[in-house]
Amino acid sequence: MCIVALHEIQQWLKNWRMKVNETKSIHVTVTLKMSVCPSVQLNSKHLAQPDDVKYLGIHLDRKPTWRNHITTKRKQLDLKLRKLYCIIGRQSQLSLENKLLVYKAMLKPVWTFGVQLWGSASNSNIGIPERFQSKVLRIITDAPWYVPNTVIRHDLRVFSVRQEVLNYSVTYSHRLDDHPKRLAKSLFQVPAPNRRLKRCYPADLATTRVGTLIVASIYLQLIQNRYMFRSFTVLQCSHQHRVQPVASEFFFAFFRQCVFMPLV
Repeated sequence: MCIVALHEIQQWLKNWRMKVNETKSIHVTVTLKMSVCPSVQLNSKHLAQPDDVKYLGIHLDRKPTWRNHITTKRKQLDLKLRKLYCIIGRQSQLSLENKLLVYKAMLKPVWTFGVQLWGSASNSNIGIPERFQSKVLRIITDAPWYVPNTVIRHDLRVFSVRQEVLNYSVTYSHRLDDHPKRLAKSLFQVPAPNRRLKRCYPADLATTRVGTLIVASIYLQLIQNRYMFRSFTVLQCSHQHRVQPVASEFFFAFFRQCVFMPLV
């Protein structure tokens, strides 16, 4: 099928008298199989087969884990933070409000770009920008080591990376629902329930009604009321997004009305 499509592309380029650069063309097969796809040719020249490719600012890897994209964004964030440290650093005389504004205007758009896609990555990959956010917020507030990151986010009214993923995905899904094009509305359709792998899809982020956002909001409310728990877990969402209570029955029943509130 790929060979037939390349043949049609060659014919289209020939009809319109256009020249394509074969050395800059790349062939990437997105699959979880260990075997390598046979190479293809364009104008009798073999195309390169790298493990990832950058397209519209997003790094698409051979296995859709988004590891390369997230690590690349983390390196860009580290470089930007190094340049902005004199402004938002611990010794800076800038006010806290202006420091937070610099973070939201200069650093946050770097990792939120394309979050509707790479937000379906694993928790270990999501933790990479999460750790950077905690690092920046600690630098901005000059917080001591014993203050939890959750308390800092609550005081600054900043959502975590996982919460931002849910917010951006829900907003993007609502925008697609109002889109006049029929093909655009089908971008966030939920896949078939019979899945071979227990992994999260981008469409799952917009359809989830119970998730980390509600758990974190309850946790922040507990901190505000000075109810501190060393191990705090209310519920756990599986890949099928079914509520699984893992805390005590009394604790889960106490927050039952809050947990089942929709995100929107």
